[in-house]
Amino acid sequence: MKSSVVVLFVYIQFVVVAVAQNVYPIVDEPLPTVHFSDVQYHEKSRLSNSDFKGKWTVLYAWNRYCSLCLKKMPLLSQMQADFQDKVIFLLVGYNGTRYTKKSDDKDIRLLYERNRIEEKLKLSIAYDSLMFHQFNLGPSPYIIIVDPGGVVRYITSDINESQMEDILQGKAVWLRKAYRRDEHLKPD
Repeated sequence: MKSSVVVLFVYIQFVVVAVAQNVYPIVDEPLPTVHFSDVQYHEKSRLSNSDFKGKWTVLYAWNRYCSLCLKKMPLLSQMQADFQDKVIFLLVGYNGTRYTKKSDDKDIRLLYERNRIEEKLKLSIAYDSLMFHQFNLGPSPYIIIVDPGGVVRYITSDINESQMEDILQGKAVWLRKAYRRDEHLKPD
């Protein structure tokens, strides 16, 4: 019992510090610092917040168990082509050990490569588990939409072309909220 109380106390302190330091993305706040060191199908092999300045950015976090994510990739690829001068779409594929006790790195790479070829995708991808852990992401997709100034404007689980067009035109858009692992599901 005593050890359970200590563990709970430490966890609560971690959450309070994490929220205070803004390590999670929060709508209308700057995107916390992210670094991607394994980027493919992009002009750079490493990316960070500074690489996204000046354009809208869509970070599309997914894992290999998300069939919906795979199904949406052709739409994202088309959106990348349609909005290429205004929006950066970056897939962020989970390659850690959260879902199994072994690394998902090899499997997610093979899965994306097969999907990229079959669907003729033109999307950049970062293989990264650090962002998932830093932001405490669970269900996929988890989509973070960041404005050209680096401020998070939406956190959602879905986006389509007309919604993205409305966002670019400055129109208010309702998008279904995506939740982190530690968030309680509350009505919006």
